[in-house]
Amino acid sequence: MLVKDIYIRDLTAITDDMTVREAIEILYTHRLPGVPLVDEDFKVIGYVSGSSISDVIIPDYVKRLVSTSYFPDIGILAKELASIMDSPVSEVKKWTPVVEEEDTDLTALKLMLEHHRNVLPVVDEENRLRGVITKEAILSAIVHMIDSENDKGKADK
Repeated sequence: MLVKDIYIRDLTAITDDMTVREAIEILYTHRLPGVPLVDEDFKVIGYVSGSSISDVIIPDYVKRLVSTSYFPDIGILAKELASIMDSPVSEVKKWTPVVEEEDTDLTALKLMLEHHRNVLPVVDEENRLRGVITKEAILSAIVHMIDSENDKGKADK
């Protein structure tokens, strides 16, 4: 199955001139785990997510702790977030792999697993954003494929 058959044609994105505060509002308003970062030509240049923001405000040593009893209080995290809220999103962006519409669903899933992503931007041949593909979209397509094969098998009997 090809990415073009199952990806979500949502062009919600952010640009480098936006702030971390604006990115958080977009993530929250649209109920998204992350959004592609695009340039003025809508070419994907990164990805900003709740995780990429929290990676900046939560100290590395805290991430290594298994027990949340050592987690700093919310006031410390709020202070850290306040210090970057009006910074450009480029300070919290991450590199992201992308897939093209003609790639297979297995290529997308392999990239997601290799890079620990649940969402990948889908781009055209010029790297312009066309939408996103999610693990859930791939799994749903597989379920529909299985159901279709089962229905065909039942009809053949």
